[in-house]
Amino acid sequence: MRERHSASTSRRLLVGAFAVATALAPLIGAGFRATRAVAASPTYLTTFQNNHSTFQRNFNPFMTQARMDLTNGAIYEPLMIYTTAGKGHRYPWLATRITWTNHNKTAVVTLRSGVKWSDGKAFTPADVVFTFNYGKKYSVADETGLMQKHQITRVKQVGKNQVAFTFSTVNTTVLPQLLSTNTMIIPQHIWAKIKNPDSWPNPNPVGTGPFARVTKFSSQVYILGKNPYYWQKGKPAYDGVQVPALSSNDATLAAAIKGDLDWTPSFFSNVQKSYIAHDPSHFHAYYGNVAYPLGLYFDVEKYPYSLYPLRKAISLAIDRNKINTIAENGNEPPADALGMLKLYPAWVDPKLKSQAKALATFNPVAAKQVLTSAGFTYKGSDLYDPKGNRVTLELSCPSGWDDWVTSMQIIQKNLSDIGINANFTQADATSWLDKRSKRLLDGFFWSPLGGVSPYTQFNAFMSKDSYFPVGQDALTSGLANLSGWYSDKATTLLTQFRQTASLKRQKAIAYQLEKIQLNSLPFAPTVYAPYWYTYSTKHFTGFPNKQNNYANGSTYLYPDDVKILTTLRPAK
Repeated sequence: MRERHSASTSRRLLVGAFAVATALAPLIGAGFRATRAVAASPTYLTTFQNNHSTFQRNFNPFMTQARMDLTNGAIYEPLMIYTTAGKGHRYPWLATRITWTNHNKTAVVTLRSGVKWSDGKAFTPADVVFTFNYGKKYSVADETGLMQKHQITRVKQVGKNQVAFTFSTVNTTVLPQLLSTNTMIIPQHIWAKIKNPDSWPNPNPVGTGPFARVTKFSSQVYILGKNPYYWQKGKPAYDGVQVPALSSNDATLAAAIKGDLDWTPSFFSNVQKSYIAHDPSHFHAYYGNVAYPLGLYFDVEKYPYSLYPLRKAISLAIDRNKINTIAENGNEPPADALGMLKLYPAWVDPKLKSQAKALATFNPVAAKQVLTSAGFTYKGSDLYDPKGNRVTLELSCPSGWDDWVTSMQIIQKNLSDIGINANFTQADATSWLDKRSKRLLDGFFWSPLGGVSPYTQFNAFMSKDSYFPVGQDALTSGLANLSGWYSDKATTLLTQFRQTASLKRQKAIAYQLEKIQLNSLPFAPTVYAPYWYTYSTKHFTGFPNKQNNYANGSTYLYPDDVKILTTLRPAK
């Protein structure tokens, strides 16, 4: 299981009031100010993906912690773009078509003709074959893990402009991973010479992307210039992307207010007042696209949390509206018990929607009734399980993750109100994440991994195939079942889901999995976490928003970023 972006693993830093941000404005690097002054033309989009105090030149797409922002997207591109924005979209990119053959064991991908690398050499099927075989040779280059685990048995060119991927077993759900989110196609004529892809900084990259030329680089700012050979006619519509080093959210807000940033992935507390109000005609924020459901996990192999009535009662006892309004400033709407109605609405069985909502509706009276009907008893206000033991739960989250801390405090009070002895502690983030990935925590906030369909989410908490025992590391095993619950029936259904390429059949299977989930509640979804992003239309137009929801706007999301970069145009 791969860690998700810093939106979860390091959490956002809440931004202070405007006075604080203004006071921090002098901390923004002088190099950034000077460059913005020189490049005042709106033909340079100014944006970033992560906070940095300084830059070290590295455009190696496989060095996830060290690579420069926009390496993936601006420089290296995918074969296809899959995005969950709106109702979900699939955009042909370096590939134009996918066909399943060999009883769904082989995917034949047709490549776009006329594409060139940024050094003018032709992009060919040999580059695609090389990219995946390079991942077989070097694990760092195998973002999907499919080559290293031999789940792809062969990648070969077929015909003039096609590549065939043959799988060891049928799995139609891997295409978004394989062709989009975890794939950066690299040029064979450059990388065939590279024997150390885990450390080579790739200072002068060659890619197919819209901004594949490094035209300026310093420790405080760099510029990615337009690719003169870019395959989309008339695009990009501007000269380059400027990326400044901004060390904190406070520095980001100060720069955004000054108009020095066109596009950010930032969460600004009270965004209407702290950011938009400074230029309502041009400054905007859109938090409408759901990233994932955030919920309370338990170790369901521990009694009494192995009992469904207790998990159901806890779901009914949680005040999700209070978590949204108090802990999340109204920006993370309450979740349903499936964690799907806002993320995968087209996949939800209409017959189950009311049940999914009811099981996540704050009702402590009903929660107590569920418990007493299942053999739990009360001594005074204290809850005892059917074996006669006091019901306790150790809640925890990393210190400094302020919204999670507040959420856990609300949940602690909610559980205490139905008689559970709930204790809450905060821990160092590094040690907490280590314990979480080894299933050494009792009650904690997290979310299942998402994707373009709910398959990954179902698989993360209902499949025996993703189960791992307490003490084993999810990060090294690649497994994702953090609660320890699984169902043989769900595992069989998930296998059937993988084996069909029929969307109609997949939805029918999803309906069955949803029923299993509601009758087991492996975890309790609480709120929907959105993709945060702000943007200014002073210099550029075409950003995704509620009216034009073609991609997720957080700048760090690949490959949504390249779709946005190629859609933006200078403002008139």
